[in-house]
Amino acid sequence: MLVNISLRNFALIDSLELELFDNFNTLTGETGAGKSILIDAVGLCIGGRASTTYIRSGADKCSVLATFYVKDNEEVEKILTNYGLVYEDNLIIEREIARNGRNTNRVNGSITTLKVLSELGEHLINIYGQHEHTMLLKDDYQLELVDSWGSKRINPIKHEITEIIKNIRKVEKELDEIGIDKSLIARELDILEFQINEIQSSNLYHGELEELENESKFLKNAERIFSVLMEVDKLFNDELSPIALYDKIGDCSKQLENIIRFDNEIEPLAKMANSIYYDLQELENLTEDYRLKFDFDPNRLIAVEDRLNIIHRLRKKYGDSVEDIIEFLEKAKQRADLLTNSEELRKSLNKQLIEYKEDYLNKAMELSKARQESADEFTNLIEKGIKDLGMEHSRLKCVLEFDKSKVSLNGSNQIKFLFSANKGEPLENLAEVISGGELSRLMLEIKTRFTALKDTNAIIFDEIDVGIGGKVASAVARKIASLSNDRQVLCVTHLPVIAAKAQHHYVVEKRIVEDRTITKVLKVENEKRVEEVMRMIGAEDDITRQQAQRLLDL
Repeated sequence: MLVNISLRNFALIDSLELELFDNFNTLTGETGAGKSILIDAVGLCIGGRASTTYIRSGADKCSVLATFYVKDNEEVEKILTNYGLVYEDNLIIEREIARNGRNTNRVNGSITTLKVLSELGEHLINIYGQHEHTMLLKDDYQLELVDSWGSKRINPIKHEITEIIKNIRKVEKELDEIGIDKSLIARELDILEFQINEIQSSNLYHGELEELENESKFLKNAERIFSVLMEVDKLFNDELSPIALYDKIGDCSKQLENIIRFDNEIEPLAKMANSIYYDLQELENLTEDYRLKFDFDPNRLIAVEDRLNIIHRLRKKYGDSVEDIIEFLEKAKQRADLLTNSEELRKSLNKQLIEYKEDYLNKAMELSKARQESADEFTNLIEKGIKDLGMEHSRLKCVLEFDKSKVSLNGSNQIKFLFSANKGEPLENLAEVISGGELSRLMLEIKTRFTALKDTNAIIFDEIDVGIGGKVASAVARKIASLSNDRQVLCVTHLPVIAAKAQHHYVVEKRIVEDRTITKVLKVENEKRVEEVMRMIGAEDDITRQQAQRLLDL
């Protein structure tokens, strides 16, 4: 259950710390006071979409921190363990929204993702939004309800359908790649043959471009290289003979060695001179070897440049590198083989496609049957439940039609909820005949059933009382109170009869402090609570006070 929620700079709330309790909690206040702000905040903590519009004017960021009591909640423990997060009796979820877009999500102090929050939210709290009842008018939502109710039977079948659809799409793609028009295939084969011959005739190999570019650079600078080699040779063989050069370096080394005994710091200098003496000999030998084997053929430069031109021409057509060109060649060969054998392959693929579509049809029919069983069970339970909500003569039925021509991940069904509110009246399309108040009560019963099904120990109703009053309002109040016997309920309401049923009552107020509007939430008890119920009734006289007290005493 939700035990605490803390807000900072959230919408009209500058700072709020709210403690909630088990069983029935209610939020009341004037229209526009900000009751739904709290619901939005809870929604964010279970993966709701973040927006900078939540940030209070003048602030750079806002934060929401919610604490849930999750002891013995095996599903929550499993999710936290899977993501390497700490599982404790209290689960603390925090979201921070910043204007610069650097939003953060934390679970028990660890950074996490919205995906994790959404998964956790499925097992923490069920939120019934202010306008969610209108979703019940949409076919897609009705089908979603039926599938969710029978999820243990339906989900495995839908998974099998998904795999079959993947196979169908794969075969269809392969057929599309082959093509149908024989003249188009012939033209494409001609183009492929030219491309294959052009690349194969060039005899490319991996790494060739780099080798040729290095050789070209050498050949283009051969004269300069040879010139430098001759200059080096002159240093050894010109006026200053090698012997004289070596002798001078050797004499330098000996002279330094003779004075080492006078100062130890001279020793490394002598070693350096000695090393230079031998390095100089090595330098002459190596440069001489390189010069003697130096070979330059102007015709080879022409051949290399011609080869590079061929490769550059191929690169413009088939890829940026030799490796890309070779890869293009392999794909062209594969495509040519595919088209050459296209007729046989097409027959094989068409046979596969027929088999996959037969598999799909069988599974879609199996899904339809499972859905009808789920729908019958679901609508029967809802029909019984709404009789306690002032809808004694109402009937609800789900009609599923099967469209063989429809192939989709969601099966081949078309769904319609049929409804009748009055005895003796025929069932008709729910979206066309149901009133706003009836829709609210129907959705209340649906949410109640799903909360029990999912074993969620907390539920929020945001203005479930839309379009209801009188005895119906009393029936709704009793329903919510009954629901709160074994789970936490937080209900935003404008009806005194519903608010009076709650064990814990909070009032949301809008105030002006230092020319700024802020929203405050106060827990009211005793006389303060009587006054709030009187305000909700709409009068302040003694009769209204007695009426308010009577509602609270029921």
